[in-house]
Amino acid sequence: MTLCRPNPDLRAALKSQHPICKQFLPDGTYTRLAIDAGDVLDIRVEADQSLLVRFLPCESLSSDSCVAPVSAAGEIRPREAPNGFLVISPKSLQASGLLSLSGRISLGRDLASGGRPDFLWGGTYEIREQNWLTRILGRRSVTLERGELIPGSAVEIVSNNLPSTTSNGHFFPAIIDDQMVLKVVALSGGGDGAIRVSVSGADPFTIDPDWIDSVIANPVFLALAFLLGILLNALQLASTILRAPSATDAERSQD
Repeated sequence: MTLCRPNPDLRAALKSQHPICKQFLPDGTYTRLAIDAGDVLDIRVEADQSLLVRFLPCESLSSDSCVAPVSAAGEIRPREAPNGFLVISPKSLQASGLLSLSGRISLGRDLASGGRPDFLWGGTYEIREQNWLTRILGRRSVTLERGELIPGSAVEIVSNNLPSTTSNGHFFPAIIDDQMVLKVVALSGGGDGAIRVSVSGADPFTIDPDWIDSVIANPVFLALAFLLGILLNALQLASTILRAPSATDAERSQD
């Protein structure tokens, strides 16, 4: 991986023609990226099929939580190069296979913020649930809702109405319709998983199934509801029969 740092000399940066870092300063190669809690990374695939990992700086660089721990040989930490980035070559990506990630995951960016590299081309989502009834019946989970992601939107996994910090998944570059893209599979952590979607020109909305969706999606609940309906109909029929006047009662009323 090649590390590129911001060039404080803007004039020199504009004249630079480095094949990898462009207007940034090359600062060596590394074999391992060490990510600490609280680090924010912007990951995108480039036109040459390389992977660019940008290091977004801490909110307060003077904070103790932003101080970078001592790195080992061949290791780089985002806090050591704020606003810098790593470039991982296509050859290294092929050798690495699937790249895993965990923490707070967001995909795409609202088109109002600009930036084609952040464009979400599309995808699918699926929200699943496991409850006590599915466990008793030996089923792992049931699908509550599934659908298509909106191209150009920003998608974030939330848990209990807050951004999920325990999400996990993996990503890898791929070619779709002659276009190099970054495919991501992300899973929510514990709690009530949901998806928050932001689209340019509209208020953000959350895809969050409720208990009605749980009942509809679970065939066991539907079967119980069906049996309960039959039982109620049977009880109503029995009650009607019991209330019907008998022949003896009719004769007595005539006398």
